[in-house]
Amino acid sequence: MTSATSDKAAACLALSGSTTSVENGFTDIIGSFKNNCDRLFSQVTVAFKLDPSNSGTTELTTGLYGDSKANRTPKPSAIELPEAVILAHSRDVRPGETRKFKSSTHISKGATFRFDKITGF
Repeated sequence: MTSATSDKAAACLALSGSTTSVENGFTDIIGSFKNNCDRLFSQVTVAFKLDPSNSGTTELTTGLYGDSKANRTPKPSAIELPEAVILAHSRDVRPGETRKFKSSTHISKGATFRFDKITGF
């Protein structure tokens, strides 16, 4: 089996853009990438890292006397957490193809993330 190292894949695979999308109350990272080489990639993985200081953890409080309005305020983390990695996967990406992706894991609404890397083989 022939495989591409992440460096070779990175030269072929380019992230076109990414953002978030909310569907049925769940937030996902979505976007697209392009295969700029003349070869098929049977598996492509796009990786993002979440900022642990903005994990989206909230504390739910209610007003006095059963006030129906809930107040959601950020709750600071009690421990230092490592960056979470969020992945999106695509299969059989043809030469010259631009492919859309959606993260395989939901993220918290308002979470801060950044592109980490794209790999393929």
